[in-house]
Amino acid sequence: MRRGLIATAAVALLALCLAPPAGAKHPLRMGIFDGLFRSSDDAERQRWLDQTEAEGSELVLTAITWSNTAPTHPGPNFDPRDPADPAYSWGTVDDFVIDASPRGLEPVLSVHWAPAWAEGAGRPDDVNAGTWKPDPDDLRDFAEAPFRDEVRPKILLENAKKLLKL
Repeated sequence: MRRGLIATAAVALLALCLAPPAGAKHPLRMGIFDGLFRSSDDAERQRWLDQTEAEGSELVLTAITWSNTAPTHPGPNFDPRDPADPAYSWGTVDDFVIDASPRGLEPVLSVHWAPAWAEGAGRPDDVNAGTWKPDPDDLRDFAEAPFRDEVRPKILLENAKKLLKL
């Protein structure tokens, strides 16, 4: 009996600690992270986005591999801030962002694995390629690029700016 009371009290205390303060400006927002949101199979991607919307999620999150999207060797005319630059290979990222927005889902991209040209010098042998001291300016340019034109939503641009202040 006593253990039950202690457990109940602990759960209640935890709930109080985790509850947002009255008048909180930014309540907890729920989202789902899944690689299927970037499926090259249009029907599969639509089905997962529809199901996510039906479940009441506000955010849809997926990973994007920077080194696969950006050019391996950017030429002198490469503009990393221009999402229409032909050196970019957005592939299913475009489909994800464009398909999520009309459903009221806010797309969030988790950026991984920098291209070699954006990494810092002197990466030790025991450190994975794509993870060594990525240049913050290059990362900012890449993270903001998908949200810079008329087709892609710009709803994450301010969040990207806040997150990338290093």
